[in-house]
Amino acid sequence: MNQCEECIHNEVCRFYGLSDEIPCDFREVASDDVAPVRHGRWHDVYMSGPSSFTGTCSACGVSNDIPHPTNAHYCPNCGAKMDEEDNDD
Repeated sequence: MNQCEECIHNEVCRFYGLSDEIPCDFREVASDDVAPVRHGRWHDVYMSGPSSFTGTCSACGVSNDIPHPTNAHYCPNCGAKMDEEDNDD
């Protein structure tokens, strides 16, 4: 498996077509050199084009162009992992 397949930015690079242009050295970072994982969820998601979506990250509050929300597992702005449960019961 190559480095980009294991990188959290892989999804963003593929979405913007940059996966072949940007070197991925994130596996080289020492484990004590990384920040804690942020968690969030997409809200205010709407279709912004024929096959593109815009959603707001609950962790940083920034509106982002994303692939389909079920495939956008990380916020391209803050890196939050989109795994929080929706509490709108």
